[in-house]
Amino acid sequence: MRRRRKGSITVFLVILFACFLLVTAVLIAAGRAASGRSVTDAALRLAGRSVLSEYDKRLFSDYGLLAFKGDEKQIEADIAYYAGATLTPEKAPYLFLRRGGEYTVTPWPRTYEVTANLKGF
Repeated sequence: MRRRRKGSITVFLVILFACFLLVTAVLIAAGRAASGRSVTDAALRLAGRSVLSEYDKRLFSDYGLLAFKGDEKQIEADIAYYAGATLTPEKAPYLFLRRGGEYTVTPWPRTYEVTANLKGF
């Protein structure tokens, strides 16, 4: 006696499609996290270069030196200002960053946690 197996191919294809969908979702999440780290790194590098490109007008007018002066608190505030202007949720809503082992609820980095260390300078 021969049994008829109707729908077995359909069930197999549904399971296969679900696996492909899961792998695609994982790859999208990984790409999103990687792009978030990359954009944040680029924004913080740009903020650092912006701080280093500032100069003291008095030093320049008196001595012709393109140098800047500032303490750690002022530099931290400047970096937070420049990075905060770049990393706003309106300009980069797709950022998805990881802090301390878990993913953030707010997708943009907290620029008030920027620190500067000038011990060697």
